[in-house]
Amino acid sequence: MLLFQHYAKKKSFKISYLITPAVILIVAFWEVIDTRLLSSTTSARSLLYQGAFKVADMYAPFGSGFATFGSGSSVKNYSPLYDVLEYYRIYGFTRENPQFLNDSYIAMFIAQFGYIGMACFVGIVLLFLLMISKRSGNLQAFVLVLFLYAVTSLFTELYLTTSLGIVTFFLMGTVLGNEEKKPDI
Repeated sequence: MLLFQHYAKKKSFKISYLITPAVILIVAFWEVIDTRLLSSTTSARSLLYQGAFKVADMYAPFGSGFATFGSGSSVKNYSPLYDVLEYYRIYGFTRENPQFLNDSYIAMFIAQFGYIGMACFVGIVLLFLLMISKRSGNLQAFVLVLFLYAVTSLFTELYLTTSLGIVTFFLMGTVLGNEEKKPDI
């Protein structure tokens, strides 16, 4: 946060300043990322991502639709897709114990909205980054940190649908929506 504030005060902040910290964080936490998200075949998130891409491929390019994978509604009604993916054999993914079936927002998004939905989502993220880059000063750094936290959390939880996610985007909208008045010349 201090580095963001420093760059925001000294010169116009550019998104390119995020590349170095992002690479450092990925290198520093690669073992955790690899173990808990990517390579583990027993990790709930890994299985959800694998299943999400299978569903996106089955229902390409638009996905399987609302309440069919990874959401609370798909768990409550135990979506037929879980039977197709044979999730009933995996602990935490069964009808009786579905505690891990909605463990990642991005996996839910990939399956339900497919590749076209993901392209729209990437476009929305880029629009947010453009809006943030047009701000200046400490508010820009604050909103950028909030946004990066929100996007990172999407990979590991259902962040957007929690009260914390709603408050985060409310704060970002409030800051981004307040235009700084420029004096008339």
